[in-house]
Amino acid sequence: LRVFSQQATDVLTSIPADLPDTTKVKMMNDLVWENMYNQSDVAKDLAHRSLQLASKTGNKNSLSDCYNTLGALYHARSEHVPAIKYHKDALAIRRELKDKIGLLKSYNNIGAVYQKIGKDQIANEFFFKGLKIAQQEKDSLSIASLYLNIGGSFTNLNQFEIAIDYTNKALLYSSSGITRINCLINLSNQYYSL
Repeated sequence: LRVFSQQATDVLTSIPADLPDTTKVKMMNDLVWENMYNQSDVAKDLAHRSLQLASKTGNKNSLSDCYNTLGALYHARSEHVPAIKYHKDALAIRRELKDKIGLLKSYNNIGAVYQKIGKDQIANEFFFKGLKIAQQEKDSLSIASLYLNIGGSFTNLNQFEIAIDYTNKALLYSSSGITRINCLINLSNQYYSL
């Protein structure tokens, strides 16, 4: 049995008791994201409470969202083993549901954790799986993000010419300011490292 903090219990009072459980799970996950970086212990308690409630409902979409949120939380806490485990739990459910957008996100998330721990070749395996789906779905934002991540992995592997190629592809697909800025920063570092 998991013991939850009083702070997490206090945060939960903002969720009306008469809502459907799946709505409560969604709201709890939103609260996890809000508290992930500034109150990570509270976020952790909320995430596990959300998972318990989602498990009780049997709603697989809610369950996969909880696992994804837990994976992101543990990634933010630099607890990589549970981050990978929870992201893979989300991935398994999303495969079962044939949730292409969810699969794309899970592949990207798992790749990001592997990239953070220096396992860039494994990271790219997941990034390329996500990229394939993003291209099928014509999701330009995800394509840009995945190309940028792939370029980052190749940079970490000291394969700068390949990194530049993927980062340039990311630049072509990026429409938002921050993605474009990240592309340009990465490109300058990659060219400098040649």
